[in-house]
Parts: sequence; structure tokens; C-alpha cells
Amino acid sequence: SRSILDFANLMEEFQKYDVEFVSCTEKFDTSSPMGRAMLNICIVFAQLERETIQQRVFDAYHSRNKRGFFMGGKIPFGFTTEPYYLEGKKTARYVIKEEEAGLLEFMYHVYQSPFASLGDVVTALKEAGIRHPRKEDGKWTRTHIGRMLRNPAYVKADLAVYNFFLEHGVVIHNPPEEFIGTNGCYLYSEKGKTHPNYRLEGHHLVLAPHSGLIPSDIWLRCRKKQKHEGETVRQNKIKNTWLAGKIKCAGCGYAVIVQKTVKPSGAVFRYM
Repeated sequence: SRSILDFANLMEEFQKYDVEFVSCTEKFDTSSPMGRAMLNICIVFAQLERETIQQRVFDAYHSRNKRGFFMGGKIPFGFTTEPYYLEGKKTARYVIKEEEAGLLEFMYHVYQSPFASLGDVVTALKEAGIRHPRKEDGKWTRTHIGRMLRNPAYVKADLAVYNFFLEHGVVIHNPPEEFIGTNGCYLYSEKGKTHPNYRLEGHHLVLAPHSGLIPSDIWLRCRKKQKHEGETVRQNKIKNTWLAGKIKCAGCGYAVIVQKTVKPSGAVFRYM
């Protein structure tokens, strides 16, 4: 065991059944006070070593993120990957997939209109007879489209993009003079997750080695629209409550919903 809590629970279980632990290769013997003390000391250092290894792995992962290395994960719509060398080390980078890139440009073009919603984008795709090339059923969803439209991997990052993220509390790992309107970006959290989020504060941004796809003015128009107007909210219909449409999460913009449960006794419970 490399956890003090786990080991303590294990020893408690042993004592419950009058079981002693004796090691054949180390001088561990819980039948004596000195043996129990030595074992406890070893477990403390074992947990310290485990936590030190975890921190080293996290620091190395975070360091590679900050330098723009590809860290794996699902390939965003509109891209594929190719081998690439960064700082003399082998990695990968996104490459524009032409047949999907055209669909992305179409989505941004529809959504950037002042009164367009994500539902309008879905409707436009359906009316054009365009199926989702990565799904068997070919269906488009508002949630998936919203996630794509706010992904900074697509933007041709220039100084306007730099200022946008800087104003929203994002830690940027490249100087402003490197934002010249050619490369896309990686946005990730402290835990290394690279999916874009509604809340930008505390996230990290780094220029990626791949070329951007969407001009910065169009991308920013769509991104600000989602962040400030709350376009991508859950489409649940709220019924049977005067709270309908009145309470929303300050973080993600989702509306609070109320669900009703009827017990066999006839009692009714509502959950928010």
C-alpha cells in the first residue's frame, strides 16, 4: 500500500479477525510494537514517494502543454493529425481536413449573424442535406456545435484574440508579438483538459503548431456571443413551476430545471 488511510483500514480489518502480518523478505511483524511502528514509518515514506511521482508527472505534462506539444485526446472536427517535430522532439500536430473544414466555415458563417442561434445552425445543416460525417446517424446537436464554435483550435490567432483571452483571466504562455494571425491555439485547464469551457478564468492558452482555419473577427464574434448572450443552454422545457426561465447558473448559463417524482405512497417530491 502507498496510502496511509488504505493501510490503516487494512490493519484494522486484520485486527478485527486477529490476523497478524509478517513479511518474509522485510522485517515487518505486526505482532510486536516495534514491528508495527517500523511498518507505519515505511508506509508514510511510500505515500510520500507516490505523491512525489504524481507531482513530477503533472509538472512534466504541464510543461509540455505550455510549449505547444500535442497531448493526445479526441481530434477536433475539421482536423486530422500528422507527425511533427517540436524542439527536436517527436510529437503530432493538427492538419486541416478539407471536407470537414468547409462545414465548419459554413457553421461560423450562419452563427455570426446577430439573431442566429445554435438551433438555426442545426436547421441550416438539415435543410442543406448535410449529415455529420463522424456519426453513424448523421445528426447534428446544438451542444456539439456550440463546443466546436468556441474552440480556439480553429481561430487564426492574432492580437485581438490575445487581448480577448487576457481580459478574461486566461494565462497566456506566448508573448503578444507571436500572435500574427496564422496559428490556432490550445486552451486547457490546470488538470490538462483541453476542451474549451464557458468559464475562461484560470485556464491556460498556448499557440499551437497547426494553422488556424477561421479569421479572428468571425471567431471572436461567435465566441463572445456564446459567452455573453448564453446561447448554448440546455433545451429542457421547464414545466409546473413559477421558477421557469428565471434561474440560471452563473457559471455555465444553463437554466435550472425542476423534475417531479411521485412515490408509491402518493407523495410528490420536486428536485431542482
